Order: sequence, then structure tokens, then C-alpha cells
Amino acid sequence: MLGSEKLRWYGHGKIAFGISLLTSSTGAADAMYLIGRSRLPAPTADCVLEKVSITSGKFITGGATFAMGNRDTPVHVSQNDYVSKLQWISKKFVVMWDEEEKRGWLVNGTSALLHLLRASLEYNRTDKFNSAFLFKSEEMEDAFTTHTADSAIEVLMNKTNMKLKIYPGKGEVYDEATRRKDAELDEMFKEKKTYLRLEDRVEHFYDILEKIMEHQVDVVGRSGTKLKLKARKYLEGWEFKDLATQRDPFYPRVATLDAVGKGWVDFTREIQAITLFGRGFGDILQPADPGKLCSAWAKLPRKKQYLAACVSDIQEIMEVNGDPDANPMRISDSIVWHIQGQVFEPCQCTGNNRGKNRHSDIAQVLFPLRLSYVLPKRKFIQLEDRGAVIFGHNAYFKWFWKDIGDPEQGDPPPPPEESETHFHDSAIGPSVGSSTEGSGGLAGSNSHQQSSERLTDKPLPDPPPSDSATGDEEDSEIANRHEGSGSSDVRQAHRRNRPKPLISYVLRTLRRHGGNVGE
Repeated sequence: MLGSEKLRWYGHGKIAFGISLLTSSTGAADAMYLIGRSRLPAPTADCVLEKVSITSGKFITGGATFAMGNRDTPVHVSQNDYVSKLQWISKKFVVMWDEEEKRGWLVNGTSALLHLLRASLEYNRTDKFNSAFLFKSEEMEDAFTTHTADSAIEVLMNKTNMKLKIYPGKGEVYDEATRRKDAELDEMFKEKKTYLRLEDRVEHFYDILEKIMEHQVDVVGRSGTKLKLKARKYLEGWEFKDLATQRDPFYPRVATLDAVGKGWVDFTREIQAITLFGRGFGDILQPADPGKLCSAWAKLPRKKQYLAACVSDIQEIMEVNGDPDANPMRISDSIVWHIQGQVFEPCQCTGNNRGKNRHSDIAQVLFPLRLSYVLPKRKFIQLEDRGAVIFGHNAYFKWFWKDIGDPEQGDPPPPPEESETHFHDSAIGPSVGSSTEGSGGLAGSNSHQQSSERLTDKPLPDPPPSDSATGDEEDSEIANRHEGSGSSDVRQAHRRNRPKPLISYVLRTLRRHGGNVGE
């Protein structure tokens, strides 16, 4: 495309990714827009959106109805003009979560707004009322620089685009009479035609998103403080298709994350991001030339519960809520970004590396600021605006997040065979551990290796080279620091993981008598 700007995965090596480029298709003309419903259940009493719905552009919560500006809690002043609205929403963030593929993307508000707009037009083109549909997609002008995190702004600001017709309006018919000199009247009928235009549809979606985002601020609180005691496994949000098809009323939904997916939840809560659910979002961030990349990371791996984001958006978040100059970088008020391993190493599967038949783990780690003293210092790394980053569980970083409280040392518990929630119809797809799809053999943790090997022919990763504080050496270093710090959580975790005396005695007795007992 003309002026197409391209991105690369951040966290992967220059050798493997020196020419590997990524494009952001959020709101792009060539993205996938026939997005299906998530089929997720409604929130229960454990969730903050349990009794919330939206109808006629208003929230109904606990039986009480309120519109923007009618609540007792402070709210922002709604923007009146079109440009101010785009400026406001450009500083907000949305998680687009694909429940079928168990992966998500963090995008800015203007990109999400344009994605909703294009999806709604695609649905209108094929629905029962398409005979009245006037919009022609070929008339919509694209951004000069496409496929970036900010391309949506140019499309939404384009004056030609905003005047494009979608549907005919009600119109007005009136009589007009003129009197001649001979006193006769000439009557004629005139009609004033009106239309629903693209600008009207943009403002409609803006109004809905504004209400959802402001409600999110109320229920989350500053830096997510109101959700500290809410389980991380519950990812609450709204159906993308309900918004795009202008369903009324529409209701919230909740997805259930496994232990490997909880590492980025506190971060999205702190920045007060809303979530839109669906199935079939496609590769919102994807390589421009995947054939030149490592097969495991040519696309955002499925079924790993990763969250991907453009570096340009992460930089904006850090500028407002964090500290990009800190070591480790503070990505939000109380979360740091721990750069795991050698950032610019090629994947182990490339070249003559000793792990030639295995894949590296480039998932980036988010960690509590108050525990960051256990992390090793890293050299300053220049972030690239055109890059992207993947957040999630890293197999070489032996910590995992629980539902509530600080993370613990060790491998995450395996996902349950069935959802841990008490939902009657969870509609949750296969769990991480049971999936045969995904990153092409990337191990989630050592504790999953045997089951993973049975389900995939692709090998598991070796630890990274020992010339840096990564892998087992780094884990030992972090463990020693934390053990010496007197952390009760970690000591309790160690005690729980030690073999119980009675169990050890029984195993030793059975082995002495020739019993076939595994370690």
C-alpha cells in the first residue's frame, strides 16, 4: 500500500527479525470485519459488571438508569466537537480478545473506533436492509501512511470520508408558491433530502465507547485499586458484534483466563482499558513478510493467552502512567516491564544455535513494582515506534500470578480440564495445556512438558545461553534475592512444594519392595 509503515516484533533478535516487519490492521481496509460472537457467559456475582447493561445509549446498573453526567461520582466533561472527541478517545485503550484463539491485542481508542465503524458497514452491506444501503467502500479514502497505530486518526479526520452517505434520511417535502403579475399562483413541490452520513456513525460509536470507558473508570478506580480483591482470571467486557450491529440492549460478558494469562491483567486494569470480545479478529498485528520469519513467531501464537501491543502505544502509556527511563522500565503506576533474556538474540531455531530445533520464548514479563528489587538490571534498550511487544508468561521466568495478591515463584499450575468457574454454560474453548495449535512447540512451562510433547510433534525450548543472567541462572539469582528478603509468600510457596514426610516415606518403602514408582 502507498505509504505503508511497517512494524517488527520487539523482543526478537535482529538477525532473525532484522527484515521481519509487522503491520497493524486495526481499522485497516483489508482487515477481517465479519467478527463472530464470543459465546461467553454473562458475569456472575464475583464480577464488577454483573448487573450492568446498556440500552438506548444509557447504562442500566442494579436497576438504576443513568446517562453521562447524571451520576453522583465525578465524570469527565463530555466533548462537544468532533475533533475533541477523537482527541479524547485516542488516549484510551481497548483490549480486543479473541475467545476462540485465546489471544488479545491492546489498541488505542481511535483504532478501536475505526474498527467498529468498518465492521458495522460490513454488516450493513449484507443485512436485510441492504437495499437502502448507500455506502461504497471504494469511496472511502485511506490514510497516506497505513497500518500504523495512528493511521485511524487520519481516516477519521478526512473530510471527504465524513460526508459519505450510509442511509437516506427522513427528508422534507414542502410546497413553494410564486405569484405572477396576472395574479395567478404557480405552485411547485420541493424536497430536501437528508442522509445518515459516516460522521454520524462515528459519533454514535464514540458515544457508546465513551460511556463504557467512563463506567470502567468508576468500577476500576485509579490504577485499578478497586479491583485489587477481584480475581484476575475474570476478564470482563462487551461483545464486539453487539456494538458493531447496534444491538439494543446489550450486556457484558466474562472470559476465564488460566494462570499463564494473568500476567498482564493488572496492567490493563491500571490503564483502565475496556475489553471487546469476539471470534475471528484475525491477525491484528502481523508480519508483512511472514515467510522470512521463525515459524513459531510469524504470528501471535494462538491458545497461549498472550496480549500484543504496538510499542508506540506502550510508549504513550509509559509517558503518562509510568517511567520509560527507570530500570526496569515502569510501564504503569505499579507495574514494571522485565526484559527477559537477550532481547536481540535470534530464535534458537535459526542458524547454528545449539537449540536449532527448538524455539525461543520472547514473551515479555510484567511484574509488580514493589517486588522489582529481585530483578536484575538491564542495559538501556531503545524502543522502536514501529515495533510490537508480546506480554504473557515466559517459560524461563519462574514466577506466576495468582488470582489475588503478589506473584509466586515456580511454574504456573496446569490449566484445569474444565473451567474453574461455576458458570453453567461457559463457552470457553480448549485450555492452553490441551491445545494442539499455537506457537509451534513453545513450552508454557517445564511442568507442562510431558503433556505438551504428547500433543505436539514440535520440540520444547532449551534454556537460553548462559552468557547472561537468563534461564536457570537468572532464576536462581532472583530466588536468592527474594529468599533473603524475607518474603513470606515465597517461603510459604517453597514449603508447599516440598515433599511431605509421609509421602516420601511411602515412596521409599515401595521402591525397596520393587514397586514401579516414578519420582
